[in-house]
Amino acid sequence: MINARAYIVGDGSFASASWATNGGIPLIDDEANPNLAKATGVEFSVGDLFKVTVPETNAWIGYPGLTGSLKGINFVEAGSDSNIEVAISGTYDITFDFSSNSIDIALAA
Repeated sequence: MINARAYIVGDGSFASASWATNGGIPLIDDEANPNLAKATGVEFSVGDLFKVTVPETNAWIGYPGLTGSLKGINFVEAGSDSNIEVAISGTYDITFDFSSNSIDIALAA
């Protein structure tokens, strides 16, 4: 298991254990920028729900932290706790910025 500072966790096709760090996808630190961590080639299906969690600070970042052009189109807000819900299936690259607690998601190349 990779020991990461942040994870994509949630419920759906990508998760091996619902809402558990050990079932999440680790975001790997960007060696060029210590504020960033990334996961590439993450496959999501319509209806998947997720957030980014930072275990060290017990932070859970959901839809309000999402930035970029895919917000509101490929990803929508779900539920009273602001989960990110996948509206369009695809393979995505995800970057988390620790300095702003923001999530940027782009279609994988």
